[in-house]
Amino acid sequence: MKRFPYIEKEGLVESYSYGGYAYYQTSKYELKHIGDKPLVGMVLRKKFDYALVKLAIDAGCDFKQGNRVNRVQIKNGIVKIKLGNNEDITSTVVVGADGVNSVVAKETGLRQKGFKIGVCVLQELRLNEKNDQ
Repeated sequence: MKRFPYIEKEGLVESYSYGGYAYYQTSKYELKHIGDKPLVGMVLRKKFDYALVKLAIDAGCDFKQGNRVNRVQIKNGIVKIKLGNNEDITSTVVVGADGVNSVVAKETGLRQKGFKIGVCVLQELRLNEKNDQ
């Protein structure tokens, strides 16, 4: 939580879990962890997603909702996006929050055909006014 202080500041964590169990193949293998410090913070997705969008907009992001991404190209640090309504967007940063079958992940090579493991890349960037687009 130290890395993302706004999560607690905005009251986005509903509860904490201090451990858990994982079982594999009819309990042949098991992993158990119980700790003194929270392992996981639980959130309500609707509340959490809304708060993150609001924080991004308040920080100057241009939020595009309800537009399908058809194509994403990255060249020389510039991202070019083609939306389903034929709108073209150019930026230095794009957030692919388009779900498990992410077009953004496929188009950028983060998800490759036949790859069965989900991909999650997390990075926070502070942009100055000169670089904001």
